[in-house]
Amino acid sequence: MKVTAVLENVASAGGGFNQSLTAVKQLKRLTEDQNITINLITTKKENLLLKEHLNIDVLYHRLTIFDYINSYLSISELGRRFQKKLNFSSCFEKKLILNNSDLIYFLNPSFLVFALRKLNYVYTIWDASHRDNPEFPEVRNNIGLTRDYLYPKAIAQSILTITDSDDLSVKLERRYGCDRNKLLTMPFASPIDISKEELRKIEKFDTIFDRYFYFPAQYWAHKNHIRVLEAISILKKKGHIENIIFTGSDKGNLPFLKKRVEELDIKNQVLFLDFLQFNQIISIYQQCQGVIMTSYFGYTNLPPLEAWYMKKPLIYNKYLGSSFKNSAILIDPDDADSVANAIIKISRDKELRDSLILAGEEELNTIIFRIKNAEDKFLSYLKTFQKRLSTWK
Repeated sequence: MKVTAVLENVASAGGGFNQSLTAVKQLKRLTEDQNITINLITTKKENLLLKEHLNIDVLYHRLTIFDYINSYLSISELGRRFQKKLNFSSCFEKKLILNNSDLIYFLNPSFLVFALRKLNYVYTIWDASHRDNPEFPEVRNNIGLTRDYLYPKAIAQSILTITDSDDLSVKLERRYGCDRNKLLTMPFASPIDISKEELRKIEKFDTIFDRYFYFPAQYWAHKNHIRVLEAISILKKKGHIENIIFTGSDKGNLPFLKKRVEELDIKNQVLFLDFLQFNQIISIYQQCQGVIMTSYFGYTNLPPLEAWYMKKPLIYNKYLGSSFKNSAILIDPDDADSVANAIIKISRDKELRDSLILAGEEELNTIIFRIKNAEDKFLSYLKTFQKRLSTWK
């Protein structure tokens, strides 16, 4: 059986790209010695370079107007009847069929699911934050309406849909009426997985600060960088100078953040960096006092996993980290004083830092155990599909 994973983003997408690569590596490891072949198809030409990194075949598909037309037709009952009558398939699906693909694995919440008429697929949903927090500009731009149409239909026709948490699975079941047995909770794994020896060899990335906190996130409004800036300003007024480094690609909110830095008079304490290479990010983690993640969207975000892996104390949104067992200082994402107090605690209290780091290691071990259980279930689903595939192919 051949399983083809679909990759639609690039490295500058940040966490979404990293999680997609982690999922491919996981699938490759799970299916060794299972008579299952893995390859990758991508809609981004630069991802062809991943062939050596992943050690699997990588195909490139340039999306055409016919792919979009076919996806649009799939949305309506009349369109699907038209497709069936004319035996109309998208260029995307034709390439997959020529590739002898038996099962398609969408690594992100993809609209390309509507380009499939004949092939079965596994789907992935990372969050339902468009319903939890519809007020943000990136959600108001019709993404909420499109996801509410996409999710129930994608789940219904999948052989399996992978989510990041039990909480998300419960929400999808309640909101879209989907079958719970078609949802598999697969916790995110840390994209950082390198040895201590490799860590020691990483070249130091020079920053303008000797001491700083680190916030790795794309510059979206929902990432809530503003609350950290306000916290830094509050501390400065109290005579406490703390620094913050942000890294990520601008998604439209960076000019606003830079303006607020000027207004808050903290420009000497804030460093905005663009998307960085993996080794540069690792170096920033190694040197930081702690990691901050005040994002409104979740449940799962990758920076907490990275912080625990790198043995750094974590400040996190209390609404997303309610299940954490003393592995983070939980803050109110709407309250800058809450963030400021957490920063001061970590900055001043070594005993607290050490306890957070130790609890973070335990949290990471718990997640690894849950991932292993989920992987066993995932492989069972794949084997069941492989058996059923043999009835017609």
